[in-house]
Amino acid sequence: MKRFLMALAALALVPFGLLSLVPGAIWWTVPLSMALSGMFIMMAVTGSANDEPFAGTVTDVPIAAVCNELERDLRDLLGDLTLPAAEVAVNGYLW
Repeated sequence: MKRFLMALAALALVPFGLLSLVPGAIWWTVPLSMALSGMFIMMAVTGSANDEPFAGTVTDVPIAAVCNELERDLRDLLGDLTLPAAEVAVNGYLW
């Protein structure tokens, strides 16, 4: 929520900062401020979606599957015949 409020503050303040950068072409202020504010909002939304990478949601790192695959590979290299079962994807996602 804090990131989103900061993005909204940027949305309100960007036009004033652009006025000093482009003094001769005031008509560029609106499109440039919309583009910059949109980038700030996209960064805020992306950051809040990826805030906790190990929480167990769809966008997270499948750490259990990675560890399982490492264990299987190491045991295979050592010649161990008792390999643990491979992780199975559920609806196309490893949990």
